[in-house]
Amino acid sequence: MTPLRQRMTEDMRIRNLAITTQRSYLFYVSQFARYFGKSPDALGQEQIRAYQIHLTQEKKLAPATIVVAVSALRFLYKVTLRREWNMEEIIPTPKMPKRLRFRNCLLLSSCEQSVAPERDPGTLGLRLYQRPPDRVHRHAVRFGVKAGE
Repeated sequence: MTPLRQRMTEDMRIRNLAITTQRSYLFYVSQFARYFGKSPDALGQEQIRAYQIHLTQEKKLAPATIVVAVSALRFLYKVTLRREWNMEEIIPTPKMPKRLRFRNCLLLSSCEQSVAPERDPGTLGLRLYQRPPDRVHRHAVRFGVKAGE
């Protein structure tokens, strides 16, 4: 284990980061180092930018995955290497796509609505139904909808 990796591991343990977070951070920092074939402490702002472009355009990773890689690099450079950079400018976080979240509702597609009773003309092709109250019925609806796809 390299001294830099050891120090980063110790810094994460001091801050009581979850084991899975530690593994993810070490994985992405090692991928960053392998991409350039150098130690991360020898790499600078331009290499970080090039690596983010690589993750986004060449590997086509999801924004959530890139956020983990960015967090790992921010931790490395801010905490472990103590670089006095403006992290938000140098290592920006990608914008996450917004998702519709319906807590107690089930959203049916227009195909699924064709078998649903009483169509409401004001729904624009989508219809909300109250979520089934218990787990057994939720699974029955979920798997019934999946089977119809």
